[in-house]
Amino acid sequence: MKKNMLAMVIILAFTLTGCNNLNNNISDQDYNAIADYMASMILKYDRSYDEKLIAPAIIAEAASKAEKTSDLNEGDTKKDSSTGISENEGNSSGNAKDSKEAEDYKELVEVIGYKNLDIQYANYKLYDSFPDKKDEEYFTLEAGNNKKLCVVQFNIKNKTSKGTKFNLLNKEIKYQLVADSNTYTPLLTLLVNDMQFIDISIQGEKSEKGYLVFEVPKDIQLDKVNLLVSRDSLKSSIELK
Repeated sequence: MKKNMLAMVIILAFTLTGCNNLNNNISDQDYNAIADYMASMILKYDRSYDEKLIAPAIIAEAASKAEKTSDLNEGDTKKDSSTGISENEGNSSGNAKDSKEAEDYKELVEVIGYKNLDIQYANYKLYDSFPDKKDEEYFTLEAGNNKKLCVVQFNIKNKTSKGTKFNLLNKEIKYQLVADSNTYTPLLTLLVNDMQFIDISIQGEKSEKGYLVFEVPKDIQLDKVNLLVSRDSLKSSIELK
């Protein structure tokens, strides 16, 4: 078994190096995703490994959904051919409209759709890598050059006395971080508690944590940060403090 694992490590190492040499245009995020997948394949054959990572098939399904969301975001920011101004930049009158629509925002738990759970935003922090290496996790996500990881944490509490499942994989929930006049979508990670495809069991009256990880510029201004969460026609806006 150890010989097989060593052979796999060598093969994947050459593969990853080769990909990097052949295509210097691969982004840091894509490079990390490739490395994460390879790491999961290696750990799959380690019997001593405590299963803490998401299966590659689930990651692939979530990636497909994220690609669709990305396409929609790109469409929203296309520039008008006659003015050269993007819709987000040119819609100065949108502030009044946004104020009217603010009353349409729902509570986070209503958007997510689990009435037996209390789901609350907890905090956000900036990291160079996450989870912190001192936590001795098997998986660590590294920020790219001149980047930081903005990690948003949620507290998820089971309000009932009976255990329940919490599964968001098929909910098609969209998350957007709005900061410093820019919008960011969350990275796909191998964390079991990633809110994009979390699938866990929560015991009665117990709590678990959920995370969203965004990659942002190192010098980003975080004076005003909002997280937008939407599902179908439901939406929630959370001011991050």
